[in-house]
Amino acid sequence: MGSKQRQAENEAIFRGANERLERYAAANVNNGRGRVLPFLCECDRTDCTKVVLVTRPEYERVRADSRRSVMVRGHENPEIERVVEETDRYVVAEKFGVAAEVYGELDPRS
Repeated sequence: MGSKQRQAENEAIFRGANERLERYAAANVNNGRGRVLPFLCECDRTDCTKVVLVTRPEYERVRADSRRSVMVRGHENPEIERVVEETDRYVVAEKFGVAAEVYGELDPRS
């Protein structure tokens, strides 16, 4: 298995956990609208335990594109992704090449 494929798979694991957090927030936190919620950094570092603060509408905007992920600034990997949005709380990275294909295929919303 290529390293770019593995890196995309690692990021997909964190995205899957965030999908569960988002569903929980929708059901239990007054729909989470407007509130900043803790999500896991969706970087490719298997030992990352960083949290990003994102509102549900912000998260939904990121998730509208299966190639994009939300992460802590500085955790993006230029070998597989480029930053397409930056805020004071997080960055949005978009995969390209093989990583984009793998990440898209592993999208639980597809």
